[in-house]
Amino acid sequence: MELPQELIDGIIDEIRDSPQSLGCCALVAHSFLHQSQMHLFAEIETTSPSSSRRFSELLSASPHLALYVRGLTLHCSRDNWRSAAHILSAVSRLTQLKLTPLRGFQDPFPREPTPLHGSFSFQSLRSLELCNYDFYDVFELEALVSDCPKLESLVLQDIVFSNHPLSPAAAVREGATVVVPDLTLRDMTLATIDTIMAAFTAVDLKQLLSLSVYHAPFSNTLRLNVNSVRSLHIRSFFHPVRFENLPAEPDFPPAVALEYLYLEVNVPPDVLRLLAIFGDLGRLTKLTSIAVLIASSNQNRIHDWSTWRGFDALLRVLAEAGTLKAVSLRIAERSPAMLTILRSCMPSLQRASVLTITS
Repeated sequence: MELPQELIDGIIDEIRDSPQSLGCCALVAHSFLHQSQMHLFAEIETTSPSSSRRFSELLSASPHLALYVRGLTLHCSRDNWRSAAHILSAVSRLTQLKLTPLRGFQDPFPREPTPLHGSFSFQSLRSLELCNYDFYDVFELEALVSDCPKLESLVLQDIVFSNHPLSPAAAVREGATVVVPDLTLRDMTLATIDTIMAAFTAVDLKQLLSLSVYHAPFSNTLRLNVNSVRSLHIRSFFHPVRFENLPAEPDFPPAVALEYLYLEVNVPPDVLRLLAIFGDLGRLTKLTSIAVLIASSNQNRIHDWSTWRGFDALLRVLAEAGTLKAVSLRIAERSPAMLTILRSCMPSLQRASVLTITS
């Protein structure tokens, strides 16, 4: 008795998270092969030169497998760039791509012998993450991103430009073709971020809906997107919050579209410093949710009651207006007595029934 193909595909779909089971199914019969391979090769990560080489050889022997790859993470170095470049040239239906140095390698992986721009097809790409990449200049990065017409999410981490600073006259072109709604900046310098924001014209980073900044300056990027950003995530754990070029209260326009704010810091006072850049929080009329994570386990810092009273005072205007629906605090505090004191420091948030504290 021959089973309908739809039933076979449905059975295989149920085990798509079990590579071992999918491998067994691929060997059962030809009717099991396509669906099994589709799930087996949907997400690929190479973690060593040998794994890159093996996967490159597999694609050379069975080119059709490249059509199944939707998500790809390549850990690159000079030792495996040739095989990594071959993989990139073969996988033409990627929707997610992450390029990062091999673990243990600190230097940016090389531009040669194959630069990213112009060498590969990224027409289907929706998410691009570039880590520790050394671009010749900002325009090489822009050319790469502009090759991704369907891009929805861009992550840039520790990007380097060999040939900068940018001359002011080079940043006046118009006519953006790729609008990126979601931008993440990690371990980036102020000069590099400002260069990107000033130079990009074929790629629009000034209509962001979501901005995430990890251990990097953020105020200038936020300033350019105050009318569009709905979600803002700021993380600064390992060194003091970076306050380069933070504006004074009257100088900073209100983030009128902001709905969700997530702050991850090491000590409570940093929360107040970050909130202060927005000036009068009453202008954030669409802000409905604030989440705060305090990384420090130092009890003396967590028990800084004056900081929490200041936090409550800043948010009082939103709590009393009824626009703020949720304030979530995550801290390293397990003592019920201390949690009770902490809640008592925020009476406005308590009265509005929006405060949640977890540890």
